Amino acid sequence: MKREEKNAASRQKILDSARKEFAEKGYAQGSVNTICGDGELSKGILYHYFKDRDALYLACMEQCFQTLTAYLSEHGTCAGGGVERRLDVYFSASLRFFRAHRATACFCRSSIRDCSMCRSSSRCRPCSASPASIFRSPRRMC
Repeated sequence: MKREEKNAASRQKILDSARKEFAEKGYAQGSVNTICGDGELSKGILYHYFKDRDALYLACMEQCFQTLTAYLSEHGTCAGGGVERRLDVYFSASLRFFRAHRATACFCRSSIRDCSMCRSSSRCRPCSASPASIFRSPRRMC
Protein backbone atom coordinates (compact mmCIF):
# COMPACT_ATOMS: atom_id res chain seq x y z
CA MET A 1 0.00 0.00 0.00
CA LYS A 2 1.41 3.38 -1.01
CA ARG A 3 1.88 6.11 1.57
CA GLU A 4 -0.95 8.20 0.06
CA GLU A 5 -3.34 5.25 0.25
CA LYS A 6 -2.33 4.51 3.83
CA ASN A 7 -2.83 8.18 4.79
CA ALA A 8 -6.26 8.23 3.15
CA ALA A 9 -7.24 5.00 4.92
CA SER A 10 -6.09 6.35 8.31
CA ARG A 11 -7.96 9.61 7.79
CA GLN A 12 -11.11 7.73 6.77
CA LYS A 13 -10.87 5.45 9.82
CA ILE A 14 -10.75 8.55 12.05
CA LEU A 15 -13.73 10.10 10.24
CA ASP A 16 -15.78 6.90 10.52
CA SER A 17 -15.12 6.63 14.25
CA ALA A 18 -15.80 10.35 14.79
CA ARG A 19 -19.04 10.31 12.81
CA LYS A 20 -20.27 7.39 14.91
CA GLU A 21 -19.37 9.14 18.17
CA PHE A 22 -20.90 12.47 17.15
CA ALA A 23 -24.04 10.73 15.88
CA GLU A 24 -24.52 8.94 19.19
CA LYS A 25 -23.57 11.74 21.58
CA GLY A 26 -23.64 14.97 19.58
CA TYR A 27 -20.82 17.44 19.24
CA ALA A 28 -20.92 18.72 22.82
CA GLN A 29 -20.72 15.28 24.42
CA GLY A 30 -18.60 13.59 21.75
CA SER A 31 -15.24 12.54 23.14
CA VAL A 32 -11.90 12.43 21.34
CA ASN A 33 -10.88 9.69 23.80
CA THR A 34 -13.84 7.56 22.71
CA ILE A 35 -13.19 8.29 19.03
CA CYS A 36 -9.59 7.10 19.44
CA GLY A 37 -10.54 4.11 21.60
CA ASP A 38 -13.31 2.86 19.32
CA GLY A 39 -11.20 3.33 16.22
CA GLU A 40 -8.09 1.87 17.89
CA LEU A 41 -6.24 5.09 17.10
CA SER A 42 -3.75 7.21 18.98
CA LYS A 43 -4.54 10.83 19.74
CA GLY A 44 -1.32 11.72 17.96
CA ILE A 45 -2.55 10.30 14.66
CA LEU A 46 -5.92 12.03 15.08
CA TYR A 47 -4.23 15.39 15.65
CA HIS A 48 -1.84 14.73 12.78
CA TYR A 49 -4.81 14.81 10.40
CA PHE A 50 -7.08 17.27 12.24
CA LYS A 51 -6.09 20.45 14.08
CA ASP A 52 -8.70 19.99 16.81
CA ARG A 53 -12.11 18.51 17.54
CA ASP A 54 -13.81 21.34 15.62
CA ALA A 55 -11.82 20.55 12.48
CA LEU A 56 -12.69 16.87 12.86
CA TYR A 57 -16.39 17.61 13.27
CA LEU A 58 -16.37 19.96 10.26
CA ALA A 59 -14.61 17.30 8.18
CA CYS A 60 -17.36 14.84 9.13
CA MET A 61 -19.98 17.41 8.11
CA GLU A 62 -18.21 18.08 4.82
CA GLN A 63 -17.93 14.40 3.97
CA CYS A 64 -21.62 13.80 4.74
CA PHE A 65 -22.62 16.78 2.63
CA GLN A 66 -20.42 15.68 -0.27
CA THR A 67 -21.79 12.14 -0.13
CA LEU A 68 -25.38 13.38 -0.08
CA THR A 69 -24.91 15.93 -2.88
CA ALA A 70 -23.14 13.36 -5.08
CA TYR A 71 -26.00 10.91 -4.55
CA LEU A 72 -28.63 13.55 -5.27
CA SER A 73 -26.78 14.70 -8.38
CA GLU A 74 -26.89 11.15 -9.68
CA HIS A 75 -30.34 10.06 -8.45
CA GLY A 76 -32.31 13.12 -7.46
CA THR A 77 -32.58 15.21 -10.56
CA CYS A 78 -35.04 15.16 -13.39
CA ALA A 79 -34.89 17.16 -16.56
CA GLY A 80 -38.58 17.71 -16.96
CA GLY A 81 -41.66 18.39 -14.94
CA GLY A 82 -42.89 21.21 -12.84
CA VAL A 83 -41.80 22.30 -9.42
CA GLU A 84 -43.95 19.68 -7.66
CA ARG A 85 -42.45 16.88 -9.75
CA ARG A 86 -38.90 18.07 -9.13
CA LEU A 87 -39.51 18.37 -5.38
CA ASP A 88 -41.05 14.90 -5.32
CA VAL A 89 -38.00 13.43 -7.08
CA TYR A 90 -35.63 15.33 -4.77
CA PHE A 91 -37.31 14.27 -1.53
CA SER A 92 -37.76 10.68 -2.68
CA ALA A 93 -34.07 10.48 -3.54
CA SER A 94 -33.15 12.07 -0.19
CA LEU A 95 -35.19 9.49 1.71
CA ARG A 96 -33.62 6.63 -0.28
CA PHE A 97 -30.18 8.04 0.50
CA PHE A 98 -30.79 8.29 4.25
CA ARG A 99 -32.30 4.81 4.39
CA ALA A 100 -29.24 3.42 2.61
CA HIS A 101 -26.77 5.52 4.66
CA ARG A 102 -28.08 5.20 8.19
CA ALA A 103 -24.88 6.42 9.87
CA THR A 104 -25.03 9.61 7.82
CA ALA A 105 -28.70 10.07 8.73
CA CYS A 106 -27.93 9.69 12.42
CA PHE A 107 -25.03 12.14 12.13
CA CYS A 108 -27.26 14.70 10.38
CA ARG A 109 -29.93 14.34 13.06
CA SER A 110 -27.34 14.80 15.75
CA SER A 111 -26.01 17.91 14.00
CA ILE A 112 -29.47 19.43 13.93
CA ARG A 113 -29.98 18.64 17.61
CA ASP A 114 -26.68 20.36 18.36
CA CYS A 115 -27.51 23.45 16.29
CA SER A 116 -27.23 26.38 18.71
CA MET A 117 -30.00 28.20 16.86
CA CYS A 118 -32.32 25.20 17.29
CA ARG A 119 -31.41 24.66 20.95
CA SER A 120 -32.05 28.27 21.89
CA SER A 121 -35.69 28.25 20.83
CA SER A 122 -38.44 25.93 19.71
CA ARG A 123 -37.87 26.94 16.08
CA CYS A 124 -34.73 26.94 13.98
CA ARG A 125 -34.27 30.56 12.90
CA PRO A 126 -33.00 29.99 9.35
CA CYS A 127 -35.89 27.77 8.26
CA SER A 128 -38.50 28.26 11.01
CA ALA A 129 -39.02 24.50 11.08
CA SER A 130 -39.37 22.59 14.29
CA PRO A 131 -35.98 20.85 14.82
CA ALA A 132 -37.72 17.59 15.67
CA SER A 133 -39.71 17.65 12.44
CA ILE A 134 -36.77 18.10 10.10
CA PHE A 135 -35.69 14.45 10.17
CA ARG A 136 -38.81 12.88 11.63
CA SER A 137 -39.36 9.43 10.26
CA PRO A 138 -42.12 6.89 10.85
CA ARG A 139 -39.49 4.46 12.08
CA ARG A 140 -36.31 5.07 13.98
CA MET A 141 -33.21 4.81 11.79
CA CYS A 142 -30.48 4.76 14.45
